[in-house]
Amino acid sequence: MPTYDSSAGQQDPTLAALFERFSQADACWFGSTRPDGRPHLAPIWHVVHAGRIFVVTQRKSVRSANVRTNPAVSLSLADTSNALIAEGTA
Repeated sequence: MPTYDSSAGQQDPTLAALFERFSQADACWFGSTRPDGRPHLAPIWHVVHAGRIFVVTQRKSVRSANVRTNPAVSLSLADTSNALIAEGTA
């Protein structure tokens, strides 16, 4: 899977297209890993701003606990006919 870095100054066209697709979506799927290694997938609202995708969750949520243990996450849009998956660090 190709990787793109939004901090490198000029934005890659593929990364710009990814942000555009996420900007047009109301929600996405948030994937994280539980402390015992099991995956956790949940719908979540998000916003794209300044070359990043932000999500909001409660401090005591499963998502928050997972990210504190392992910050590796994935986001996916619900459009199964035109899949888009982004992986990164929370």
